Amino acid sequence: ANASGIDTAIFKHNGAWWLFCTLMSEGANYKLYAYHSSDLFGKWIKHAANPVKIDVRSSRNAGTPFLYENRLYRPSQDCAASYGAAVVINEILTLTPEIFEEVVVKRLVIPNGGKHSLGIHTLSAVDGATLVDGKRRQFTTRSLIYEMSRPYNKIRRTFRRATSNRG
Repeated sequence: ANASGIDTAIFKHNGAWWLFCTLMSEGANYKLYAYHSSDLFGKWIKHAANPVKIDVRSSRNAGTPFLYENRLYRPSQDCAASYGAAVVINEILTLTPEIFEEVVVKRLVIPNGGKHSLGIHTLSAVDGATLVDGKRRQFTTRSLIYEMSRPYNKIRRTFRRATSNRG
């Protein structure tokens, strides 16, 4: 597969390697794509049902899928209100090269008033440790420069695309 994945998650399940991602070209937050391979460094094959899910509330990955009590779960971001507003835990019921089926089982939010109460972006576990990150707004000189440069960078990218397509 030749795609630019966003918040890509790679994991092994039932003897196959799986790659889940959203694509910037498809809006980044609402279409989940799946790819599979028999070898991590081999050829990746598009899932027959791609995009396997279309839902701004639970498509974009928020960490690596994990097993709990022999059930496969996939953390995702709820981006309906804003990017990374909450994490949604989905249980993957069926995952084959032809079929993908999951259901939402839990929505996690950070309580109001907390330091990072604007959202939660990641829930990921490895070797007994769990990583969770929260979202907050904080004024810094660096953030001011970044925000001021965004319109300029968009114009620059548009100009670069237009001039490179002249052929």
